[in-house]
Amino acid sequence: MKKIFIGFFAAGCIFVQIVPLSGADVRVGLVSYWPLDSVDATTTADFGFGNHLVLNNMGSTNLVASPHGMALTFNGSSTYLGMVHTNDPATLTNNLGLPIYSAKRYTVMAWVKGAAAQNNRVVFAEGSSSSGNPFLLVGTRNGTVATPSGGVNASIRPNSTTPILPNTLSSNIAFDDNWHHIAWVDDNGVGKMYIDGLLDAAVYNYTPATFNLNTISVGALLRTTVANFFSGTIDEVALWERALTQAEIQEVVANGIVTPIPVFAPTITSFSDAKTNYPGDHARFTVTAFGPRPLTYQWKRDGIAILDATNQTYTLFHVTTSDSGATFTVDVTNAGGTTSSNSVLTVLADAPIDVRNGLLSFWPFEVATNTPPTTPDLYSQNHLTLVSTNPAVTFDSNNLTGGQFGQALAFDGIGQYAPRSTGLPIYNNTNYSVSLWVKGNGTTNGIGAQTATAARVFSEASTNGNNPLFSIATDTAGTNGVATMFVRNDANSPLVNGRKSTRIVFNDAWHHVVWVDSNGQGKLYVDGVQDETDFFYIRGILTLNTTTVGGILRGNPYAPLSFFNGRIDEPAVWSRALSISEINDIRANGVPPPIGAIAPSIVLQPVDKTNNVFAGDTVTFSVQANGTSPLSYQWNRNGSPISAGANPTATNNVLILTNVQPAASGNFSVTVTNVAGSTNSITVQLTVVPYTPSTNGEVLKLDFDDDDVPNVNPASGFSSMTLGASGTNFNGVGITFAPLGSTTLDDRDRRFNGNPNVTTNNPPLITHAEVYGDFIFSTSASTDPTGLQILIHRLAPNTQYGLTVWSWDKDNVGDRIADWVETASGVTVPIATPYTFNGSTPILHDYDATFGALLTSSPTGQLRIEGRKSGGSTLVSIFVNALRLVANPVMRITNAEHLNGNLRLTIETQYPGQVITIQEKTDLGSGTWSTPTSGGVLETHGPIVIAEFPAGASQTFYRVTSP
Repeated sequence: MKKIFIGFFAAGCIFVQIVPLSGADVRVGLVSYWPLDSVDATTTADFGFGNHLVLNNMGSTNLVASPHGMALTFNGSSTYLGMVHTNDPATLTNNLGLPIYSAKRYTVMAWVKGAAAQNNRVVFAEGSSSSGNPFLLVGTRNGTVATPSGGVNASIRPNSTTPILPNTLSSNIAFDDNWHHIAWVDDNGVGKMYIDGLLDAAVYNYTPATFNLNTISVGALLRTTVANFFSGTIDEVALWERALTQAEIQEVVANGIVTPIPVFAPTITSFSDAKTNYPGDHARFTVTAFGPRPLTYQWKRDGIAILDATNQTYTLFHVTTSDSGATFTVDVTNAGGTTSSNSVLTVLADAPIDVRNGLLSFWPFEVATNTPPTTPDLYSQNHLTLVSTNPAVTFDSNNLTGGQFGQALAFDGIGQYAPRSTGLPIYNNTNYSVSLWVKGNGTTNGIGAQTATAARVFSEASTNGNNPLFSIATDTAGTNGVATMFVRNDANSPLVNGRKSTRIVFNDAWHHVVWVDSNGQGKLYVDGVQDETDFFYIRGILTLNTTTVGGILRGNPYAPLSFFNGRIDEPAVWSRALSISEINDIRANGVPPPIGAIAPSIVLQPVDKTNNVFAGDTVTFSVQANGTSPLSYQWNRNGSPISAGANPTATNNVLILTNVQPAASGNFSVTVTNVAGSTNSITVQLTVVPYTPSTNGEVLKLDFDDDDVPNVNPASGFSSMTLGASGTNFNGVGITFAPLGSTTLDDRDRRFNGNPNVTTNNPPLITHAEVYGDFIFSTSASTDPTGLQILIHRLAPNTQYGLTVWSWDKDNVGDRIADWVETASGVTVPIATPYTFNGSTPILHDYDATFGALLTSSPTGQLRIEGRKSGGSTLVSIFVNALRLVANPVMRITNAEHLNGNLRLTIETQYPGQVITIQEKTDLGSGTWSTPTSGGVLETHGPIVIAEFPAGASQTFYRVTSP
């Protein structure tokens, strides 16, 4: 008999684990158990939830004897087990229990027997049939020189290409052509690897994420294509939707999994804690449970079943104080029985109304000036500028019209918007509120229709990019009158992706809209009632610097857009969450005028600068503060004010320190003052490391690797750099990647994708083949002149550097044409215009597929290397495998040998493609250098030149020069 299982239990931020599992039957939580003892014509059986795996290029001939009965062998090139499923990965109510990662707390087990030499081969994986990005995998080492060579690797990647758990290798061995038991246990981001029942020393901790997986596979990674085939034997694969203990794992190692598997009653792993709410809130109760499917749910209030409350989540809308003290119970039932848990609801009365508390800006839209067109902020003097993108159409006091309270502003939906002139985005506050009245048509049809879908009535964005955004908008489809919320972070990941209100907001009538955000607990109030849509999200980093009413304001090339057609009245923002009592007070009475000026308060504190700050760097400290404008700033060092005469930025919100030296290290703070008072920031530290840039020899030699599979020991002295490490330094030299134009950057690894390696080392011709297997590239550099730029800084100023860049990819055939230039000094210096490669041309020597130049660093010690697509078809053209930089390079003859009656010279030039002249003479003391009459250059590979000359009877001297 055999026994193995994998398990997890999920928990959210408001959940508490309430059911201990110590002493339970080890099969509790078992989702799938594949003994691999037998196969039928197409599948091998799952003894758990019936997730039978499909045989691919396999059959009964792959069955072999094992210590646990029978097992399946895999050939390393085409055989695997897999299935594609369609269940919702966001829930555990599906009958499959898959994907197992969605449980968050889970276990994966298997017996394995395979060779240590395998690179990036998969034992177990979950992936996506529609994308190559997301996966969970457990398998062999990832990297040709990863140690130990027989260790177990685990990696997890979400929908983006950046892994949340990069490839992590165990310390102990599981692949040495002997049978070993492996168990991967993930306790909601606390990962553990057990080998033969013993906990491995490797650390697998990571920050969990939610993403889409719908494939499961054994012996390969099943995504849009199948790859990473395992060579060896696999047995006794099992999955649990809970994290097993070491004792349970050892029990499975010793005894296997006993069948048949009982139908256990559900186990509740998490349940909403006792809840405290305020009048008008929505009280949401959520349960997470596991057990044999199907699971059913029934919610009860004070013991009485609630009609239609049969999901994992139950919401009581618009609670009142009369709901306080009610007990809410959930019964989770399957064929094995019922398990219950309960929570008590408390509803507290709102605090006394104090609308002025935390009110930062209020634009009543009662008046507007025409020169320049503005409308005032009564609280902080952060006035709104009235802007029209059409010079023939004004946006000024003529746009004042009847509002909900006095006057309002009418926006034409074509090009009128009102950006904040000074101050800070309200989203920068962890807790905040936005209130305004709106009247408009939410559709793109009829009278007063919107010219844009998702027209923005209030938004915050950045003049430095297109990604970060917070906004309140009309319907994204332009078909009805709902409101739509957006929150998107700097990485372009949606946090609130166009969630729509349940209630109507835009139907050509006045409606009061309030957005309240308490650290991600988003609530939308329409006409004083909380909307039924759930707007909860996990806050992310949004680097915002604009606030706009009536549209979105972004920087070039992102022109103002999403203009609103309609009326807006009384927008206001608070640095705290308003209560429903306060919201209804504002709705009934309007926003009150200020009593006095608002004293300064700091929103974003300065941060320490203690890592990787080198002598000669420029350092900035910044602070963001609220309060009535104008705000004044005074930066201090070691408790004393910094003179504005010595540093004019000492009285700005951003302090800039140029050419810092070790003596500049110390403590820094800032005092913020206005007419109502002053406040001090926290004290932060600056630590400057002594640094003198090298002026001779090699200063950089970087192999650009895939974030997922970075080289552990890169070849031939290369350091490894990934896109995720952009902005870091190497021995003091800083290097930063950035896109050029409307493109993004990504990385790839071609070495272990199921195809033959791009090339292999073949000394002495090829000694760093790994360089050609992975690269960083500009994903959409298919339009001239988009591409990427590489800023190299912290170099010696005004110094010559020999640059070598490797640029090649075996999978990109056809001519890839690019112009490469250097621009740090403000003048464009050609490097290779054009440079062309074709992936069908094999790499036969080190330094093949390279280009370079002799460049002079800027007075500030920088080089900016830019690759721009240049002509040809629409093929992506900008790729970088590696980079080498040599300060004040010299040409030299590195080797001389007699070969078949000839003298063979190996010459290293200052950079690839350098024009050289080889000269000879017979006497160093006299005579002139001349061009040889016979012989010459045989081969050129980047900066390496091979030349041969007849070896005569008399001595001959050779030298190399360059124009």
